[in-house]
Amino acid sequence: MIKIIKKLGEGTFGKTYLVKYKDKKYALKVEYIENNEKNKNYKNKIMRELDLFNYISKLNNEDKSFFVNLYNFEINNDCYQNITEKSKTEKSKLCVKYLMDYCGKYTLDKYESKYNLSKKRRLSIILQLIKIILILYKGGYSHNDLHVGTNIMVTKTKKKYFTLNNYKVPYYGIQCVAIDYGEVTHERFGINYKKHPYKRMFSIDKDKHVFTEIFICTYRLLSSYEEMIYDCINSKKKNFWEDEK
Repeated sequence: MIKIIKKLGEGTFGKTYLVKYKDKKYALKVEYIENNEKNKNYKNKIMRELDLFNYISKLNNEDKSFFVNLYNFEINNDCYQNITEKSKTEKSKLCVKYLMDYCGKYTLDKYESKYNLSKKRRLSIILQLIKIILILYKGGYSHNDLHVGTNIMVTKTKKKYFTLNNYKVPYYGIQCVAIDYGEVTHERFGINYKKHPYKRMFSIDKDKHVFTEIFICTYRLLSSYEEMIYDCINSKKKNFWEDEK
């Protein structure tokens, strides 16, 4: 039996709880279902999330560790949400429940605020975020909402290195995990984001989109440590800037 310990967060469409099941901690996400999400096709956000979870489950162990694993999900009628005027949903008792990995209490934003990140750790985090985006990109996906505020968690790790483009990159004791896949997209979903130029870019120019996604996700970490970039540019590697940009 699942025991709820406390609420971790709350959004427009649901809540996430820290729960205990068989002496292990998990995150339980309870998301309310809109009337237009009852169809079993990719117009349904639930189906898109489950599609990504299926992709994650087939990754190798290293790549899988950058995402949350889904252990169980169910749709039932025991949910209720008070809908505000800002929400375009209708009142519904239907919800979907996801039982997933619990990644601790620190978003990247909170972790960065509490701890003074060394240059090495900051660079490792940047490269981890790039790896996350490229893992999804390889499978034809885009997270579409990856940012340091709420959708990237930081956990401790005893692993020494991860691989990026055949290079071993040190973790320095911390690992980033991407969460919240509600905005995920894939070409086969057939969604045309007419009112969202950034998301629409995915179907027009995937290379440009993945570059933009990397930039949006990492620019704050980079801008916080301009000295680190200058150190690299002024290093013995004369072509650093041309190679890296």
